[in-house]
Amino acid sequence: MEWLLGKKEIKKVALVSYFYETNQTKMLIPDLERHFNWSTYMIKSLINELLHDQKRFGVPEQGQLRLSPSEREVELIPGNRAYLLSLTASYIKESYALMPVSYTHLRAHETDSYLVCRLLLEKKKKPRCSTVVPQTY
Repeated sequence: MEWLLGKKEIKKVALVSYFYETNQTKMLIPDLERHFNWSTYMIKSLINELLHDQKRFGVPEQGQLRLSPSEREVELIPGNRAYLLSLTASYIKESYALMPVSYTHLRAHETDSYLVCRLLLEKKKKPRCSTVVPQTY
């Protein structure tokens, strides 16, 4: 179901999943940098977005992430894995992959090869009519 999520949402879910997989409640940001190979800025911005998302989605206190005042450590308040599923489901609900789009929007994303195939098929569909020569009087 990752294809339903945006790049940032995949990273946020991966970050929270890592806490549950390692059974740790506190991690230093440099450790997260090494594990994910992300910059400090990326990790801090993802955490800040997660903090905002937690409020927006109404996540209970148990299972929430917190950033230490020194911004060197991330803490997960112990909770159950339902938070992770809830977070993923919330991101999927907001996903653009589930939003209807217009036919014009779909046509804008056609590739050249697909367009050529479609035009050839349309050409085949057209009924062949004999040439009518207009009569002059």
